[in-house]
Amino acid sequence: DPAHRYAANIPTSQLPEILEINDPVSLPQMLEEILNEKKQALTQSPAVMSFLRERQRNLSTQRQHKDVAPKGFSTPSKYKGKTKDS
Repeated sequence: DPAHRYAANIPTSQLPEILEINDPVSLPQMLEEILNEKKQALTQSPAVMSFLRERQRNLSTQRQHKDVAPKGFSTPSKYKGKTKDS
């Protein structure tokens, strides 16, 4: 089994790290942390921010035509916290 052969070549000092990455709970968490760091780095850049705002505006105008929730239904959770006109 190639996986076993690979595992045999990993120095034991790295095992805890690798096991953590394979843990389905901590992987999304780690990715989230990395993403947040990247996001923070990006938000320091005014050029990036104005681009993102513009893009968000374009996305939300497109979205309004596609899937506005019928009256009396709640908006899908992915839009929660955003007002329709923002």
